[in-house]
Amino acid sequence: MQMSNSSNVPLSLSHDDFHVYLDWLKPLLDNLPRQLPIKSAADSAFTSFLDFQIDLELLERTGCEVSALSEQLKRVFGWQARTTGDGIITIDERGPAVCALHEVLCNFWEHYSANGVLQKWIFDIVKGAEKAYGIPYSQ
Repeated sequence: MQMSNSSNVPLSLSHDDFHVYLDWLKPLLDNLPRQLPIKSAADSAFTSFLDFQIDLELLERTGCEVSALSEQLKRVFGWQARTTGDGIITIDERGPAVCALHEVLCNFWEHYSANGVLQKWIFDIVKGAEKAYGIPYSQ
């Protein structure tokens, strides 16, 4: 698989293939390893995805729904999550709030599938979920 130098998003994936890649995320999140703690909606870092709404202040500031989503994802994963350590975001809990992330990403994919920022987040979250299983990532 050919990777982009700047973002490590697969360049060789067609629109349909990328959708399959997004679909792979659902079973990953639904079946995260039992070693990860189950978090209730009240205790989860992912609670905002259960009944997801774009942060209107972020939308006004960024002028773009995907950019606002990106900022909301940075709040959950940390703004340095993809640039420090091994560069793979960490998913360190399981439960319904984490699983809700898939639906949010699918909804955005329906409207913004060509958006590189959204593609990068999907790719990174899949890699983070795979990391939770111990699946090694090689560029």
